[in-house]
Amino acid sequence: QSSMSRFSRVDQDPDWFELVSYLQDLENLPSVQAIRARALEIIVSVGPRRGLDLGSGLGSFSAQLSRLSPSLRMTGVDLSDRMVTFASASVPSADFIQGDACEIPLPAGSVDVCYAERLFIHLVRPEDCLSEVERVLGRGGLFVSVETDWAAADLQSVDAGFAAEFISDYIRHIRQPSAPHAVSTACESRGMELVAWQGFRMGGGSFEEADTVVRFENALRRANPGVDVDGSLSTLRRGFRSFSLPGLLQVWKKS
Repeated sequence: QSSMSRFSRVDQDPDWFELVSYLQDLENLPSVQAIRARALEIIVSVGPRRGLDLGSGLGSFSAQLSRLSPSLRMTGVDLSDRMVTFASASVPSADFIQGDACEIPLPAGSVDVCYAERLFIHLVRPEDCLSEVERVLGRGGLFVSVETDWAAADLQSVDAGFAAEFISDYIRHIRQPSAPHAVSTACESRGMELVAWQGFRMGGGSFEEADTVVRFENALRRANPGVDVDGSLSTLRRGFRSFSLPGLLQVWKKS
């Protein structure tokens, strides 16, 4: 069984292109672009020659990094064949291959930096992924992680009961609600050193940003049988006051 079973049926979703559209909207949010800019700054500053974009999705981060550092050879790994095909066509400056985050199809010590964005939130066994990240990183290599923390999400609505139920329902269907903590725990257990970190926040008082986050999550959830998401957005809109989803950028160094 895949370590990312939440994605096991995504390629068969008849609304796959809708999921792509939602993911593009999510990646274009100011909060996401701002924390990516910081991650890019950190990675470019160390001058890596070989990079891994783990859970590469549409390949947009690999594209951004390749533009800033043309000598860096990026490889993207994603569980979805369709994402790999999409990224390969969109980002010719990088290589994209299908693979599991807990069985990375690269040789040991083959990359200088590994970037993973909103990956650990979906993992069944985060410690297995970190073991693989450590294996493919060379000595002194960096693992750059960007994760949101649904366990600390805050939704304010005119209907407090609905807000609490809405958040608890999301947490129930997320593998690692407190993904930043899962990352730090796994890295510390491998003896890695935390060299940089920065918090960020998605949502705020903007319904449009909250809507973008929730639509993407709903698209993922819909790809899995037995999850009913109908009506949640319309109910959210009617009572919306504010939404806050904190996250954390972490940079860990392999000893």
